[in-house]
Formats: sequence, structure tokens, C-alpha cells
Amino acid sequence: MRKAAGRELGVLVGLAALVCLSMFLSLAMAPAGTAQENTAQENTFALLAPENGFQTTGNVLSLDWASIRGERPGLHFDGEDDFVRVHSSPDLNVAENNRITITMLAEFTGWVPTATVGVPIDKRTESGTGCANYNWEFNSHSMWYRLGDNTLGSMASVMVPNTLNQLNLYGMTLDGANLVGYLNGDAMSNNGAIGLVPGNDNVDLRIGSMIANPLGPAGQEGSGGHWSQGTIYEVRIYNRPLSPTEMMDLYNGLPVDNTGLMGWWKFDEQSGQVVHDYSGRNNNGTLGLNDNVETYDPAWTGGNFNHYEVWLDGVNVENVAESKSQTPTLADGVHEWYVVAVNNEGNGVRSENTFTFEIGHPEFQVSNLLVTPENIQPGENVTLSVTVTNVGNMGGDNTVRFVIENTPITKSVTLAPGASETVSVIITKQETGTYNVSVGGLSGSFRVVAVSGEGLPVWSIAVVVVIIVIAAVGGFWVRKGKKT
Repeated sequence: MRKAAGRELGVLVGLAALVCLSMFLSLAMAPAGTAQENTAQENTFALLAPENGFQTTGNVLSLDWASIRGERPGLHFDGEDDFVRVHSSPDLNVAENNRITITMLAEFTGWVPTATVGVPIDKRTESGTGCANYNWEFNSHSMWYRLGDNTLGSMASVMVPNTLNQLNLYGMTLDGANLVGYLNGDAMSNNGAIGLVPGNDNVDLRIGSMIANPLGPAGQEGSGGHWSQGTIYEVRIYNRPLSPTEMMDLYNGLPVDNTGLMGWWKFDEQSGQVVHDYSGRNNNGTLGLNDNVETYDPAWTGGNFNHYEVWLDGVNVENVAESKSQTPTLADGVHEWYVVAVNNEGNGVRSENTFTFEIGHPEFQVSNLLVTPENIQPGENVTLSVTVTNVGNMGGDNTVRFVIENTPITKSVTLAPGASETVSVIITKQETGTYNVSVGGLSGSFRVVAVSGEGLPVWSIAVVVVIIVIAAVGGFWVRKGKKT
């Protein structure tokens, strides 16, 4: 028994030694001078479009990203009287033909105690035929995306689940009559009977509360109501419906085509009264009612960020304070990059995804020109074909140009690196003769040959017929004369 116990103790001591050795080696092999990653935090880094995260100009490589979780700054709304005001603009209305997308990254904790719901976004009028635009409402279990339906003379809506004290990406898309409600990239509900939702250029956009009713003169409406409590990190408005794939990509931090982006407020200023619009449309907002510091202003939060580490192909190439980087262009090929957000304590939060991009160019070679058949009769077909090969290191499109006696015929082909494809065209010629063909530096020819008897004039045929008839008649009379 003592020997068995001794052996068990020895095994335990050996396992403990192996664990300690493994921990020591992992620490010893960690890259020097890099931040310690805090994997306990949720974090994702979304790429900015249209660059889709990277862009090359000359010999400079530009990387661009926007953090949406982790150490990201935002605005905290107290649930009593805080809001952001964006001045009225046609950009922020429901677009022509009932089209819009709105997304909001936020963590709500409650709303003003005197109300039954909180309103995180509002730009609506809600009175009979004057219904216009949109607003959102939430409670502890639901979020409603609402539209001013002029056909109904009231607000139409869809609902998605909601959980307080949890970071969520909320979103809605409107495409004609179809309103879809999203939560964290998933389509959760839809309403396919939405009537006309006109815009209202006289109504400001409110973030964090509803607009006071009734509205006063433009620019003089009251402080609002149904205030939201929590932190909002980002709001986007597009004048088009994003696809389900785009909504999921947005949640996952993948590139999204920002065509139609009318407003993008990242709430990352950290000070001051201005909330900048990153869409390029200049729809800037203010904290509270005006540019003065007052009780209606939400508070800047999340300012523990220090810098970003930029990693390219496994090497920390640069540390930057802003969400963009410029480095010398890399060699042709596929490359990987990610970023680490480092806070003031030196802890880092790595992007959830490692992004890839490719630098290079396609290069096409044309070979093996075949002309089949080389001799045809008028009205018959001849097939011209070549083999096209992409010998470059990036996929691309190539237009093959067949030239037949100065008359071009083109055909396009898309090839991955190293791929080949036979490209053919079929032509027909009526006139006899020899036709020269050229394509991609190659040359060949084919002939159109007349059929037997073809090309004789009508009068010559008639003469032959007359001669035959005369010969036949003459022969007849000669035979008849011999008989007599």
C-alpha cells in the first residue's frame, strides 16, 4: 500500500512539474515588448469601407479599422435627461421608395422611472397623415423598431428581444414594404405590409431620448422624454437596406460596403460638445440642446485607451494612437494583419479576427490558336479558339480580342492565379476568299471556297441550255432524214 501511494504521489509531483515547465516556456517565448492580451473582455474590430481595411497607393499600404468593443469609448446616458441632438437633414429621413438601415451598438441598463419604456433614437412625427420617419422604444425584454406609416396614419413596427446590462448590436432595415428587425446580426422579425414612410425635414434626430411633443419651432423643441439609461457606442444610418449578410458582417466586425452611409457617429471624441459624423455627410451632433455644457449632456466614457499595436504577418510593425496605419507596401502575395488595443495599464485586447488581404496583379498569356475547319463553304461556321492562362499571382478578368480582317470580336474570362481556360468564338462568312485571324499576338487564317458550279452567270447557263436543246433537235432531224 505504501509503495502504491508513493507511486501516485510521484505521478502527481511529475504532472505538477510538467505544468510549471509549460507555463515557464509559454512566458519565455512570448514576444518581447508587446502588450499582455486580456482575453476575458469581449472585443471586435470592424473595418472601415470603402477601403475594406486596406488600400495601396504607390508604395504605401494603408490599414483602417474601428474598434466596436473592448476599450472603445462611448457616451453614457443617465436615464434622467441626457440626449444627443443632430440637426434635421434630408440625409437622415427614410429614403425615397421606403429604404433605410439604422444600427446602434449599445448596452442599456434602464430608462427614466416615470416612463414605461426608454427611447434610444427618435426622428418621427406621429399624427395621422403627418406620420413620418422613425423611432425606437425598449423595455427589459423587448426593443421595438417603429416607422411613421402614412397609410395607417400611425406607427408601424417590428419587435426583437432585448436584454438589459448586455452589449447588443440593434438594427432595422426597410426595403419598400418590408421592415426587418435585427439583433446581433440575426433577422428576428419582419413586417411585410409597411405603407409609405415619408421624411420630415423639420424634425431633428434625437439619440438617447424622444423628442418633446408637441414640437415647437425648429431648433426650439423641449428637452424630450422617455430617456434611456446606458452606454451607446455607435449609431449608423444608411439610405439603403443592408442585406442579411451585411448585417451579420457588421456584427462580426467584417468589412461592409458603406455605399449610402448618411450618418455615422462613433462617440469617440472623449471631450467637448460635438459628436462628429464619420460618414462624410457632415451631420454632426451636439450633447444636449446646444453647444453649452448643461444638465442634458451625456458623459464621455471608456477613456482608458492608450494606443494600438499593428501586427503584419506576425510582426508588430507600428504603434499608433488612431485607428489607422500607413506602412511601406509589402511584397506580392497574401498577408495577414490584426490590431491590439492597449490601455493605460499596458493590457491589450486583440481583434477577434485576423484579417487577410492580397497584393499582386493578374497576368495573362494567350496560346494555342486553333481555326477549325480551315476551309469552309459560304454560310458554314468556323470556330476560333485560344487557351488563356493567368500566370500572375492574383485573380482577375481578361478580355480576349479576336480580329478577323480588321473586325474585332471580344470575349471575357475570369481566372484565378495559375488557371487556364479555352476561349472560343464561332463566326460565319458568305463571301469566298481567304480571311486572316489574329489574337493575342497569334495569327492564322481560313478560306471560304465556292461550291462546284457556283459563280456562273445566269446568261451562260441559258446558252448552255439552248446549245443542248439545238443539239438534241438537230440529232432528231438527222436520224429522221436517214430513215426517209
